[in-house]
Amino acid sequence: MLVGTVLAQDAPRVRVHFIDVGQGDATLIEAPCGTVLIDAGGENEQTTEHLLKTLDAVFAKREDKRLDLLLLTHPHIDHLRAIPEVLERYRPRNIIDNGQPGEAGDHGGATRDEVDAILKYADRPPANAGEVAIQRIHVRDLPRGPGMVSAVIDPLACSPVDPRFEVFWGEFGSTARGFDNANNHSVVVKLSYGETSALFTGDLQDAGIQELLGRADRSALDADIYQVGHHGSHNGTTRGLLYAVSPAYAVISMGPADRQGGFTAHAHGHPRREIVDMLESELSAQRNEPVDVPVATGQRTFTNTRIYKALYATGWDGDVVMELFADGTVRVCEKGVCAEPTGG
Repeated sequence: MLVGTVLAQDAPRVRVHFIDVGQGDATLIEAPCGTVLIDAGGENEQTTEHLLKTLDAVFAKREDKRLDLLLLTHPHIDHLRAIPEVLERYRPRNIIDNGQPGEAGDHGGATRDEVDAILKYADRPPANAGEVAIQRIHVRDLPRGPGMVSAVIDPLACSPVDPRFEVFWGEFGSTARGFDNANNHSVVVKLSYGETSALFTGDLQDAGIQELLGRADRSALDADIYQVGHHGSHNGTTRGLLYAVSPAYAVISMGPADRQGGFTAHAHGHPRREIVDMLESELSAQRNEPVDVPVATGQRTFTNTRIYKALYATGWDGDVVMELFADGTVRVCEKGVCAEPTGG
């Protein structure tokens, strides 16, 4: 990462929108020649409305109104809640998931219907969608060392700088201890844009992280931006992973600490103090100004902590938007609003 670089207003960039969907995940990657959405989850109907409003605002400025890729890390409702609306409105050309069927049942966390909607869309796309490609990521199919790339995983072809997407993890093919949880089968994807990169690990937990580090080249996982695993949970980030990634910036997708209920950051205790402290010690970039934020010491138990490093969170900051430039520069947009390039 370059610090203090002066960039032309019309310099090519990739914009990463970490959308505030409460206790959930939805991240839009906006490149000059296309768009990628990683997960389409959220906490409730209100956060789904905010996700769709944000996507509508982005696509209103773009000639192409379709997603080039919809990537679903794993079938949990906080990562899938808005799938029916996203399929209908933004008609993704390519879809990636981990091949798991989702959870059946009548409770609020069931996801079988959302996964079935994805398969139906890919198998029988609407008339205005054309042919749709789907790739299901299984670890047995991935190379050891580097990530996997395909026309579905990496569908963009921008000029003069082409974003590159590669996957490092997915469905593990085991239900051994820890792998009975869909979190540990999360698709892990890295975005590279010239000299700048970002790593997204979904809800991967300790067991999956250990296996990932045993398979992947650690240098291949290196990234400037790390989307903090599992909403900042105590089991979603390890020292070993941070050593491999060596991020300058980190973003946590989670809900606000003061919103109570069964499916909230308050109930889960996200983000955990030990993870925040770890990130504070490892991140190399600073926030413009320190902030005091609530951090969990356990479920439903929070304390105020001062953050100095470039650690952002949707539960503290609302929508977080970062711009990646090909020379290695990362720019954090003020209050989620970026200056538009003069070239359009």
